[in-house]
Amino acid sequence: MPETRGRVLIRRFAAPRANVSRLASQLRRKPELLEALLAAVSSAVALVKFGAAKALRSLSERAPDLIYPHFDFFASLLRNENSILRWNAILLLGNLATVDGKRRVDRIIDGYLSPISGPHLIDAGNTMRGAALSGG
Repeated sequence: MPETRGRVLIRRFAAPRANVSRLASQLRRKPELLEALLAAVSSAVALVKFGAAKALRSLSERAPDLIYPHFDFFASLLRNENSILRWNAILLLGNLATVDGKRRVDRIIDGYLSPISGPHLIDAGNTMRGAALSGG
């Protein structure tokens, strides 16, 4: 997928009033678009990287089943040195827990909850929020 098409997709998902349901339908029909969003998280361009993370988090709120197969990718972001990627992963995984039929959250729960004890206040707050999303 050309980079410009990926950027357009990211802008559409990350827009404040994005029609995430409609965009999720597009992703169901064209899985290569989801792959482009996942790849964009590794972009060297901050706007692309963070836009993709926000888009994936938005998607996890409306269609968690669509991105659940990529659970391990998001779990690996919990250890990312970039705090914005960590925060998005924390909240996204909370959303994925609602469709976690394979009990993958159980395997990472200690690491997932570890930020609550500090030292990073925002990580702790997002973890509590993510755990509340999951019903955990």
